[in-house]
Order: sequence, then C-alpha cells, then structure tokens
Amino acid sequence: MTSRLRNRSSHKLARRAFLTTLTDSKPTDTVSAKPCLDDCQTVIALPLLRKPLIPGFYMPLYVSDPKVLAALQESKSGQAPYAGAFLLKDDKYASTASSYYGFETVNILDKLKGKELLKKIYQVGTLAQILSIQGEQVILVGRKRLQITEMVNRNPLTVKAQHIKDKPYDMDDEVIKATYIERSKGFPRRKNPQPALRQGVYKSLSLKNPHQAQPVQSTTHFS
Repeated sequence: MTSRLRNRSSHKLARRAFLTTLTDSKPTDTVSAKPCLDDCQTVIALPLLRKPLIPGFYMPLYVSDPKVLAALQESKSGQAPYAGAFLLKDDKYASTASSYYGFETVNILDKLKGKELLKKIYQVGTLAQILSIQGEQVILVGRKRLQITEMVNRNPLTVKAQHIKDKPYDMDDEVIKATYIERSKGFPRRKNPQPALRQGVYKSLSLKNPHQAQPVQSTTHFS
C-alpha cells in the first residue's frame, strides 16, 4: 500500500512540475523552444523499463546516481539540453520493479555500467529534451528518434548517435489512428484535466500535431 501511494504521489509531482515549467520557465526551457536538434549527436544514455519514450510525450525519471545527475545538470545548463532514452531489452529488471498503474521503480544504473549497459539497451531510442531537474526528479520530453553508433564514455554511459529521419505518413490512415487511440488508453484519467494537457490530447488524437507533449504513465528510478 505504501508503494502504491508513493507511486501515485510521484506521478502527481511530476505532472505538477511539468505544468509549472510550461507556465513559469523562460521560452528556451520549454517544449515550445526550438533548439537545433541536429547538432546534438553526443548524449547521456538513459535506460528505460517496459515503455519507450515516444517523440511528443513526456516522462518523469528519478536519478539518484550522482554522476548521472551531475551530467544531466551540465547538459541542461549548456547549449544542448538533451539526453538519449533507450528501452532495456531484458525484462528481468522490469519484473523486479514495483509497478502500479504503469509506474515503475528499479535501480538500473546500480546494476549496469558501460559496455554491459550498452549491450542491454536497444540501439534505437529517443532524443529527449531535459525539460526540468528538481532534486532527483528529471522530466524528459521526447523530440525525435536516434540510433547509437558508438560509446564515448563508460560512466555515465555516453554515446554518439545519428538522427533517424521520420518517413512520411498519411494522417488519415485508419491503422495509424487506431494504433494511436489504443495507445492513448494508458493516459491518466482526470475529471478536469489542465487545459494544456487537454488541448494536447485532442490535437494528438486527431493527428494534427503529433509532437505536442503528452504524458507517459511511467516513472523510472535510477541509482
């Protein structure tokens, strides 16, 4: 019961931090900012459990590893406030995580480092903007897909990556719409959602603006 309440509270705090950042931060710190994504080819690699970070969605993470947290802080303060988010191949770590309504907590970076971690993650992931860092909580927003080409540093795991160009698609394709609607069933249920989130959901469901930030019901803890 304690774990469930903690996970619920964690997601509420992440959502609140996300909305606060959208309204209170400078334009260069928000999702609407337009930094040069193509120049960002070296990133810290963060492993994700169960669910990938999809471009246009946001995800809260908890990072207690001091080296990783310091590196993320440095990236956010610099010209390229980005990290790479890569899904773990092995689900045995997910099976040891505490999960409730999609929340996940596991000490991944305590168990995997360097080349060992590199082998355990998929090579294709998401370039994520570091939207906010508050204590150990890091909020990422997926921007575009990328693929790892080589390892640059072991700890924290830093990689070089090439950006993957999205192929054109038909916004009226029924399969695409059905897939998105099915995926959207995992969105948190709210009686009175915030206007920013509500507008984003409506836009994304109509596929008019696939890059409007949406919540991903997943919280991962690194230590």
